[in-house]
Amino acid sequence: MKNKIRNPFPNIGKVIKYEFKHSARVLIPLYAVLLLLGLLTGLSINKKNYESLVSQINQNGSGMYSADIANILLTTFLAFAIFAFITAITIVTIVIIAGRFKRSMNGEEAYLNLSLPVTMGEHLWGKFIMYALWAVICQAAIICTGLLCCVRVGFPNIMNLINDAMPEIKLSLARQNLTFGGIIAAYYFYYLTWNCFIITMIFAVNGLSIVFKYNKGFLKFLVVVVLLWLNLKTLKIIPSWNLMQDGVSGMVKIWLYSSLVEFLWSVLFFGFSHWVYAKKLNLE
Repeated sequence: MKNKIRNPFPNIGKVIKYEFKHSARVLIPLYAVLLLLGLLTGLSINKKNYESLVSQINQNGSGMYSADIANILLTTFLAFAIFAFITAITIVTIVIIAGRFKRSMNGEEAYLNLSLPVTMGEHLWGKFIMYALWAVICQAAIICTGLLCCVRVGFPNIMNLINDAMPEIKLSLARQNLTFGGIIAAYYFYYLTWNCFIITMIFAVNGLSIVFKYNKGFLKFLVVVVLLWLNLKTLKIIPSWNLMQDGVSGMVKIWLYSSLVEFLWSVLFFGFSHWVYAKKLNLE
């Protein structure tokens, strides 16, 4: 009888569940607020006022009513609030992930976590998978917020316009040997590898604090700055395409080459982190 393939990470699901439980307390409410802001912005946009605004702009703004102006100002304020909140949520997500990793691997929770019958590989892979999922959830929340902003401006009409323009877009992309789906895939591949770089860099920064025995926030900040600087230096080895000439094709090439660089950095950071936590960690 052939031997069955054994799961090398039998407890990884427990690690993912534990990380989700603690991170979701803060992140889920934040994403819910972002979606609510998107809905409020979408509901504040009056389709008739929106069409009137476009017409009045074409007529140098003549004939605008105070109610129209108030509606436009409210919508503009909410739009800026959404942009600021998206930026804040992206930063907060990274900060929460970094804080969770530090507490669970270097801080007060480490004694309990690392005493459980879970391998170091399961700890690191479980956290990596959960943090990557949060990056995907964050992006999904941002996209859904954008869709909610269109709830009253004729979203079906917008989709019809996109569908009408799609043949011309496809033809233009075909001249560059590209497809619409390929562009989206290249972007999301870059988005995922960039998030993998950020996540594994968090692992590596905390691992370096064990090797060099430092735990001050300022020193960790300096290490992050140095690692980001090194990352930018390695990205400069990417051939520079003239976006004005190459257009979308050049952008896709940049995404793909950048993805390769970020992937290699992620492998290096993850391997270093696993070595440190498996060989150098001493909680005594």
